[in-house]
Amino acid sequence: MSKPDSEMDVLSPQKSKGCFAIFIVIVLLLLVVTGIGGFAAWSYYDHTLKTAVNTTAQFQTFTIVQGESVKGIANKLEQDKLINNALLFRIAAKLQKKEAAIQAGDYEISASQTMQEIIDSLQHGEAKGIPITISPGWRIEEVAHYLANQHLVNEAEFLAAAKAANFDYTMLGSSNPFGKPKSASLEGYLIPDTYLVPNKPTVQDIMVRILNNFQDQYDQHVKELMSTSKLSLFEVLTLASIVEKEASKSDDRKMVAGIYLNRLNYGMALGADPTVAYALGSWSAPLTTDSLKINSPYNTRVNPGLPPGPIDSPSLSSILAVLEPTSSNYFYFLADRNGIMRYAKTLAEHTANKAKYGLSGE
Repeated sequence: MSKPDSEMDVLSPQKSKGCFAIFIVIVLLLLVVTGIGGFAAWSYYDHTLKTAVNTTAQFQTFTIVQGESVKGIANKLEQDKLINNALLFRIAAKLQKKEAAIQAGDYEISASQTMQEIIDSLQHGEAKGIPITISPGWRIEEVAHYLANQHLVNEAEFLAAAKAANFDYTMLGSSNPFGKPKSASLEGYLIPDTYLVPNKPTVQDIMVRILNNFQDQYDQHVKELMSTSKLSLFEVLTLASIVEKEASKSDDRKMVAGIYLNRLNYGMALGADPTVAYALGSWSAPLTTDSLKINSPYNTRVNPGLPPGPIDSPSLSSILAVLEPTSSNYFYFLADRNGIMRYAKTLAEHTANKAKYGLSGE
């Protein structure tokens, strides 16, 4: 089944929000009631902002990873002895409404700067690094090849790390609701986005940025929806990776996701051609009568249910489509020559659509 050109989904992870403002007020109140006093508390806050940790310190590179929270940034600054109070850094960033402007990248900062100067430098300073973009629908081999072509990492080394998936993240666990088999690779978890990486990154540098971003997107957009899903996160990513290849518009993705869920619920084969292309090892390989019968667990034309795992890196849009699908009585779809999706309830209607638009489709 063909699909129109994909739309790039570039994600911009949000910084910590919500109840932290209430937390700030509570902290300040506690300072008062425990005897420090309002004026003394504010004086301490103001003094900490305007005082450097070490006036003779040299500048050093400080890296903010894509999707990293303000809390994580503050903790790292304190651990690196660039500031002396992570909590007050967070309070200052919140009160000054500067959280959202902190950007991922590499910065030259020093313990000789005051906390206020460091906050400002992370706002207005030039983030150093090389931008890389992982496109929606890429499989891990394509990501590895792209990074190698950018002369950033060794292709085989990156691919080996992606297949080993030896990274300590909650969403990579096998327990409910994550469900990732221990033997599964990072296929499906290299979430599409634009990232800033160091000038000479290691495989670890790049993986951490990507997986931190995935964890952040999961926490912000996916976690709550998972509570009502019958699928594990691994299964959601598997179906989303198919949807990614089948539809490019948000509404179509939701409808296609709903159709595939209808098929799963009725015990029908998904019949998704992108899974065959994945089994063949090429998105551009011609799908002949013989290739559609390829003996592979990923061939959903001959095997019922979901394939063993994701077939590419789905966008957040496709992931959300699986979690919030459009309910319908449709079981079939195809894209016409103008990229317009045509849906059908029965095989007869679907066959008529194929004849009408001169195309093949699910």
